[in-house]
Amino acid sequence: MIGIFFGSVGTGSANFHIILRDLSSTISFNMASLREYVPPSNSLTNKTVLITGGSAGIGKWNVKQFALLKPKRLFVLGRNPLKTQAVIDAVRAETGFEGIHFVVCDTSSFKSVKSAVKRFFKLTGDDPELHLLVCNAGTSVMGENKTADGYELLWQTNYLSHFLLTELLLPTIKKTAEKEGRAPGSVRVVNVSSIGHLRATGIDYEQTRNFPVYTPREAIAGPYSLSKFAQVVDTKRRAEELKEYGIMVYSLHPGPVDTEIWGKGGITDPEKQFSIKLISDELGSLTTLYLSTASDEVLSHSGSYYDQGQLADGNPKAEEKNLQIELKEKSLEQVKDWLE
Repeated sequence: MIGIFFGSVGTGSANFHIILRDLSSTISFNMASLREYVPPSNSLTNKTVLITGGSAGIGKWNVKQFALLKPKRLFVLGRNPLKTQAVIDAVRAETGFEGIHFVVCDTSSFKSVKSAVKRFFKLTGDDPELHLLVCNAGTSVMGENKTADGYELLWQTNYLSHFLLTELLLPTIKKTAEKEGRAPGSVRVVNVSSIGHLRATGIDYEQTRNFPVYTPREAIAGPYSLSKFAQVVDTKRRAEELKEYGIMVYSLHPGPVDTEIWGKGGITDPEKQFSIKLISDELGSLTTLYLSTASDEVLSHSGSYYDQGQLADGNPKAEEKNLQIELKEKSLEQVKDWLE
């Protein structure tokens, strides 16, 4: 069984350092291009949008960006009601868009994900639609390493719960694509991953449950990278399976964003430790906005990985069909009790 190892991170941390350092050299070019991007004014007209992790960081900016495009409905999922509602209230006041709905969802809990989906269907009524699903919520490390469902925290929070969410919403996503005449890009799924996924060499499913003890820094280099790698692998497979519906599926790295995720991973000064220049969460949100709304060449690259708005080479292991199939089968097994 191949896998990403959570043990000694001496060499692994050095490689992760190199990845981040090389990344920093491309930031100026990529960010200049993203700053110039203006989404089509009708890109979300009459569409239903759902985003997880909309209470902070890049997700907070995406909520505002989506609201400015006046979709039919915008669902914001977050685990902290007060924090998320405050974002929604501020966006309503700033944009004048009233069609924003808050749904409680903690992606470290399958029960919470299932409840969120039920709430979504209750709010959308008898004929639900979903044109854009943005799987943005995530963490690097916090509290205990294991969830109440028995999985490694980062595996479930960053990947597995989003897999469950997507599966539960998939019939509605497909039905929406049918209504749109299977027009390419009329329905999309965007998975916010990380450049850290490049470090993974495969997936050891035993470690998604029976994980070794790790320090916060090891979490960034180990299970965090693993969870983000799974997102990229799943994106590749879903894009192929949903191609006939015209549904576009993307994964992305938003850039080295200055958010609380570094601190949660025990990294107090990433600019110094990794010789990089952090970018604002507003700039970090632009790749998600681009892949959610663009009508240019992105329509020819479903399944691809983007790095700060640019089509990029992801981890070559993610291209392996047997790994994609295995991840699907293992993930379905891990969430099977919550799929009905």
